[in-house]
Amino acid sequence: MHACARPATWRAEIEHDHPLKDTGPMRSIDTTRLCLHGTPLGTGSCSCKRAIGPPPVVAATHAELLEAVMDALPFYVMLVDESHTVLYANQMTLEALGIAPEQIVGAHCPTTVHGLASPFPGCPLEEAAGRPVTIEREFCDDSAGGWVSSAVYPAAVRTADGKAVYAHVVRSIAQIKQAEKALRERMEVETLVAEVTTRLLSAPPDALVSELERTLSTLAQFMACSAAAIYLLDEATAQLAREAAWPPGADAPRLPATLTPERGSGA
Repeated sequence: MHACARPATWRAEIEHDHPLKDTGPMRSIDTTRLCLHGTPLGTGSCSCKRAIGPPPVVAATHAELLEAVMDALPFYVMLVDESHTVLYANQMTLEALGIAPEQIVGAHCPTTVHGLASPFPGCPLEEAAGRPVTIEREFCDDSAGGWVSSAVYPAAVRTADGKAVYAHVVRSIAQIKQAEKALRERMEVETLVAEVTTRLLSAPPDALVSELERTLSTLAQFMACSAAAIYLLDEATAQLAREAAWPPGADAPRLPATLTPERGSGA
């Protein structure tokens, strides 16, 4: 018989086995309580295997444990029903909105959270439409500091009037997006360098100038430049001579035909 089915006055003897600390003799505990690892106290005994710290506190109820876990999460968590009614909000959500629990529980999510009369386009809860499905979407929200992941996960419970319940989780993914962008840009640069290097090395001598101009065009467009040129150092005269320019034409780059490198510049 499960503990939840027993009368409230039924009590079980349990012992918490703590390897590094003597927890004392067995003691009686109300079966409506849980130990910290979440095992229902109704089977006659329970062992909490913890390496360090004091004996587990067993005074927390299901609701208290759930609230403690939700408040410890570093992102926004709400429980909402399929009609967008808020059933619960964790501490981070309350602080972000600047409201008390009694002000959000029972409120319409689009109105209270987003300031809208109806769900915003792309709302994952709206897409779930009461079905037992997980919906995850990504949005760029400047008010939330950039990119966020907004998701709804179906819960195995329903409200008293039969509506589906979802865990609604919103978390920042700005750093992930920045890392993805940096990696993508690095790969693009490496691909471009490999491409133009292959072109120049494989070009015959009589096509080198045209290949240089083509390479300049590719590099200039990649870097959003209006003009570009390649100069070669003439060791005999210690001058830089322009070998190719983009756009084609002597005046287009608006660069001098020769440049004298400064002494010690390494040009």
